[in-house]
Amino acid sequence: MILNLKSYILIIAIQIFLFQAISNAQLVYTGIEKGKVNQVYAEQKNINWIWAASVQFVLNNYNVKISQEDIIKRSFHIYDPYDSLPNFQMNFSKIVNRLNNWIIKYKRKKYLITAKLVDESPTPKFLYDELKSMRPVILFSNDSLNALLPFICTAVGFIPGYYGPVPNQLMIRSTLPSCLNDENDEYIIWDIKSLPQRISHYCIISVKQKK
Repeated sequence: MILNLKSYILIIAIQIFLFQAISNAQLVYTGIEKGKVNQVYAEQKNINWIWAASVQFVLNNYNVKISQEDIIKRSFHIYDPYDSLPNFQMNFSKIVNRLNNWIIKYKRKKYLITAKLVDESPTPKFLYDELKSMRPVILFSNDSLNALLPFICTAVGFIPGYYGPVPNQLMIRSTLPSCLNDENDEYIIWDIKSLPQRISHYCIISVKQKK
């Protein structure tokens, strides 16, 4: 069907109106509140322990307190308390495999840790759904598992829409020293459109209390 000039102008006007409405819309955030993020934040204790600090950050969020040293021991299969702890990068797929099915005892309770590494960039909807459920997601900014740099997504900024929320912005924390973080309360803010270019992998860590 061929549109007449009036119909064409009307469509263009509607598109411009919608674009301006979206541009001027106030972002709404869902995820872990700033106070809780600061409470569970874990700064890496060694130059190459950023991945251990990121795991500790996530476990802290689930109220399971465990040290970076214990995460290192589990990851490298160190059982002798007198052995020195390694301080070098490790293939994160191996770390995830060793974290998976880990049973942690904390405050007389047992918790089962499960971990999954996905070798693609997460979708905006996936991040929105995870953060709405208060589940932080570890994002990796490299395509090599031997040199992955982890960041933790703690909140998603979105625009409420007629057909559902439209994710627009990510609130990111890093366990690196604060010099790499933004001046905005230690957060790094990412435009969600840049996600496919920034991120090549992501990791989900879940915690379940055992009876």
